Amino acid sequence: RWLPGICNDELGEFPVEVVSVLATLVKPTEKLLQLYKESAESLHRRNLKLVKYTTIQRQRMHTLRKFAAEHFRDEIITSWPTQAQLHTVKSTNDELWRHSYNMLKAPLLKVLLRYPENFQKALVIFYNILKYMGDTPHGKQSINTDLIFKPALECETLCDELYCQLMKQLTANRLQHSEERGWDLMYLATGIMYPSSLVMKELLEFLNTRTHVLAAESLKRLKRTLANGQRKRPPHAIEVEGIQQRFMHIYHKIYFPDGSVEAFEIESFTRAAHITQDIGKRFELKSCEGFSLFVKIGNKVFSMPETEFAFDFINELEEWMKLNLPSRSWTQVALQYQLYFMKKLWFNVVPGRDRNADMIFYYPQEVPKYLSGYYKVDTDLAITMAGLIYIVGFGTSSTHLHKIGDVLPHLVPEDRP
Repeated sequence: RWLPGICNDELGEFPVEVVSVLATLVKPTEKLLQLYKESAESLHRRNLKLVKYTTIQRQRMHTLRKFAAEHFRDEIITSWPTQAQLHTVKSTNDELWRHSYNMLKAPLLKVLLRYPENFQKALVIFYNILKYMGDTPHGKQSINTDLIFKPALECETLCDELYCQLMKQLTANRLQHSEERGWDLMYLATGIMYPSSLVMKELLEFLNTRTHVLAAESLKRLKRTLANGQRKRPPHAIEVEGIQQRFMHIYHKIYFPDGSVEAFEIESFTRAAHITQDIGKRFELKSCEGFSLFVKIGNKVFSMPETEFAFDFINELEEWMKLNLPSRSWTQVALQYQLYFMKKLWFNVVPGRDRNADMIFYYPQEVPKYLSGYYKVDTDLAITMAGLIYIVGFGTSSTHLHKIGDVLPHLVPEDRP
């Protein structure tokens, strides 16, 4: 982009990208200009050493240049930029398909220009992308990625717009930190949603021609999202933090009735049924019928439906807790949920048929209910049960019988009316 200017009393035009703005009230001295020039040249040489891609690699990288010519809106030309904009403009105004530090004045896709509500949502998405990638100042304010992904999950055209914005910001991005953060967003997006066939073609070519490690991972996630279906909610905070730390696998603690705790991998497209199958295989259960995953958040416990995406369900519960708890209580409960796996429906259960299920689930899960008086038993059966519970807890030693008053509540059920 060229702008008019004056140099050495001569009127002419200059390319914006080669100009830096010095914030001074008077013309700087020659000494200061020379120092600045030497500093700029040194920075340029240092940047050359940090080149991330070869010329051949760059030539092979797919961009939205051709796609933009047909599907992007026309450029919006401003008559004269402010001085503050001069040192941030890195690309020409008609290159909407490549990285920019400037806020969009309208959505990229011209189809969105006809819908005022989605028009504004597209701009909010891009503004938050700029903040997340560090391309615009945001101070110490935390970036809520829900503002990026939630509108795109609710509207297919905004989903297309989001992917176009991400590909734009990952094209010719010269700042490594900005590019890395951009790949965070691409990785998260491909794990929860996919664009229309029109943009999908561009996205596949884009990911296939990038050498960044997250490009290949994003491609894998996109294919799995196509196979498993789209999510209903934005990525959970655990997913966002995980990719920021470059953890490709998220392992989650799951608690069991016998007091044991095991870690299982939960992916963006993992449903409750998948976790149930994984647990069944690890514990060698003969059947997973009737088992369920539970989420304990605060003092409440919720059963997770088999068809729900695990992180979607957790997100939904956390939002519900925010709405139904005072803000002071919510801050104490936030992100303190736990996952439990227990027997929920008791049918086709025969004691002794599945030893692992008996030991890990059935016995430790039902004895507390029995001792709380939820089972109707006569005196003879209660005595027999007390003996069996004692043997399980203390073996054949009679040592603990000397303190029968302390032991009895752990052997005999409460007398309920």
